[in-house]
Amino acid sequence: MKLTMTLRTLWLHGGVRFGVFLVVFAVVAIGTGVLVRGLSGPVNPWKRFGVEAEWHHYGTTALVEALYTTNFQGRTITGAACPGANYEFKLRVEDTERDGIPDVIMENDKCRLVLAFRPANGTKPPEFVILSDSWPP
Repeated sequence: MKLTMTLRTLWLHGGVRFGVFLVVFAVVAIGTGVLVRGLSGPVNPWKRFGVEAEWHHYGTTALVEALYTTNFQGRTITGAACPGANYEFKLRVEDTERDGIPDVIMENDKCRLVLAFRPANGTKPPEFVILSDSWPP
């Protein structure tokens, strides 16, 4: 009888521990997935204006570009920070024009592209403007 109670107690406590382990594991796995998904997209300083950002394949290669899209009166408007045939680049954000709207800068040691966003103004649609581009085609 005593042995049965001991085994039963161990099973009960072990089962609770295993359940707690599963819950903690699930929370960590889901949290990591959300964090990785949130950090996996390109920088998007224009989110407050309804702009969405995603990595988009460049041509038929494995290269990617940062593609920015927004909608205005049923039209999709896009802008891209495209590195051409180059894997090595970094995206960062800086307000290069000092207009209060940050710009996306794609750069490496040799090249630089500055992509700006102009929000809609009345009936004038929003637009993406390349302020400078020294990337080779």
